[in-house]
Amino acid sequence: MGCRSGSGARPASYRTELLELFAPDHSPWVEIGQRIGVDALGVVLSRLGGEKVHVPTEDNFWACLERAVRDEEIRQRFRGWNMKELAAEYGVDTRHVRRILFGRRDR
Repeated sequence: MGCRSGSGARPASYRTELLELFAPDHSPWVEIGQRIGVDALGVVLSRLGGEKVHVPTEDNFWACLERAVRDEEIRQRFRGWNMKELAAEYGVDTRHVRRILFGRRDR
């Protein structure tokens, strides 16, 4: 939703009041601003403003973080000989453990 105007730098209190004028369903950004606050919204907009951004589903976001933690645990626990044991413990095959440890060299 593009609204361009010369609003310039306004105090946070003004921006908070502005957000409160709108229902959360006016724009996802209004709802996000109302939930996280004006300062945090400013950081998000500064970082992502004008970019095309893929927003994952909530389930996918958490699953990706869980996989990253699992993969790091596998890397930390690998001792050079326990690939099969790690695969069984984490419910993946040894080829997947190898990919986690060494990249996609097994293709």
